[in-house]
Amino acid sequence: MCCHDIFMAKTDPYMNDIFYKELGARLLDMRKERRIRLKDIATYLEISYQQYQKYEAGITRIPLDRFLRLMRFYKLNMTRFLKGMIY
Repeated sequence: MCCHDIFMAKTDPYMNDIFYKELGARLLDMRKERRIRLKDIATYLEISYQQYQKYEAGITRIPLDRFLRLMRFYKLNMTRFLKGMIY
């Protein structure tokens, strides 16, 4: 595999879809594990609960600033949270 092939794999839209679906699933698991209501986390992020549902479903990409706020809210290390994910 040449370096061009490796680069293409990292920018493949299908791989991006997989990443955001996995990220959303982890966010959903985290919220449910901690018994936080969808409405409450959305209020914390200053967005609608529908928008946050789209993040959890992997339909909409979560902006980095919101993701970092979530990591602070959950008191998690971003690297640990993302460990093992395809990206």
